[in-house]
Amino acid sequence: MTMIRTMKKEDDVLKSIITTAVIILPFIFYLDLRPIIAGPIENIQVVKAVMAHLFCCMIVFYGLYSKGIPRNNFKSASILLFYLSIHMLVTPQYNIKLLGENVSGIWIAREFNDLFLFYIMVMIVSSIDWGKNSLRKLYEVICWISFLCSLYILIQFMAVDQWQNVIYYQSVLSQTNPTLTSFLGQSTFAGTFLALTIPFLICNRKIWMIPICLFAIFLTNSLTAFLMVGVVVLLYLMVRGGIYVRCVIYAIKGLMIYLFSLHPYKYLEIIRHESSGRIGVWKDAFMQVIHSPFPEIKNFFLTGYGFGSYEFIQKNLSLSGFIELHNEYLEFFCVAGIIGFTLLIFSLFMLIKKIFMINIIDRYRFAAVVCFFAVCFGNLIHFMWQLEPHRFYICIMLGIILNYINKEKKG
Repeated sequence: MTMIRTMKKEDDVLKSIITTAVIILPFIFYLDLRPIIAGPIENIQVVKAVMAHLFCCMIVFYGLYSKGIPRNNFKSASILLFYLSIHMLVTPQYNIKLLGENVSGIWIAREFNDLFLFYIMVMIVSSIDWGKNSLRKLYEVICWISFLCSLYILIQFMAVDQWQNVIYYQSVLSQTNPTLTSFLGQSTFAGTFLALTIPFLICNRKIWMIPICLFAIFLTNSLTAFLMVGVVVLLYLMVRGGIYVRCVIYAIKGLMIYLFSLHPYKYLEIIRHESSGRIGVWKDAFMQVIHSPFPEIKNFFLTGYGFGSYEFIQKNLSLSGFIELHNEYLEFFCVAGIIGFTLLIFSLFMLIKKIFMINIIDRYRFAAVVCFFAVCFGNLIHFMWQLEPHRFYICIMLGIILNYINKEKKG
């Protein structure tokens, strides 16, 4: 009995840290760490990344101290992590010097440390006893965060925002509504964040909040957010809807395939136009892996350019001006090669296979699953595994899903 009470107390502390992080990360947009850092951090994404790492470390350190090394029920991801640790040693090196020292590949260690830290956090979260009441409370917090972020977008839309100044660099100016950022820094970041909260609004039956959130997403004009909302609606209709709803969905899908087969070039041209230049950048990045621009290296097909290297190497070889590749899977192929990409797809396949093997009728676990799938589809044209608070939220949901998988095995 004493052991059970101790475990419950440890879980309650971890849940409190997670809830605090879930509240703070979306809203914080300014951080002053002087005298540790010379001046205040004003880049919103850097601020959120620093705070996300702080909370991640708190969860990992307290979890390891109180619960020990958690049970690993995501072994395929462990294989990928092990490969990436070896991958650091075989990645091509570049002659990049800073103050006379070769700093080539320093970003590889940084990105790997990030991945390792968040991986341990997912394992810690999966070891917590997530009852329905705990999830209801966590989802309630997320619902109100979504509502407040949506409300702030409406305030910005009415041009009465007095608290934030948009940094007008080119990637922001190119967006349709660059000032509708909520607390996230860019309208696309705001739209995708709101989209991943939709399953929790549905789960906790916040019917009056959903139209406000959807309207805010519409105002951001984010193609990725629209795709994610479509995935959420489709999954809910297919699983929660009756047989007639499913028949209608399959009929619509069949009609779309038929229309596309009639005029494929016309629709491909529309997709190319609406992609904001993504398709050209993807082709360019892929060709840089197949045919190396460096004379001393034939290609990067097996190992890629090095984990985390797109930001420092590949984007500078392209004239597109894209800071990110806007396709997480293709970017992983570029930085980890065909071996790393194959292991990533295998890990996702094994996870999805496990998800389909558990009972997802329960609305709380289904909301976490829908959020995960929406993000997976959204990452086809975005980079939410590299954004905060998106990444933190996704890791929490992934931990909850793994917790349910573990419970089903024990049951």
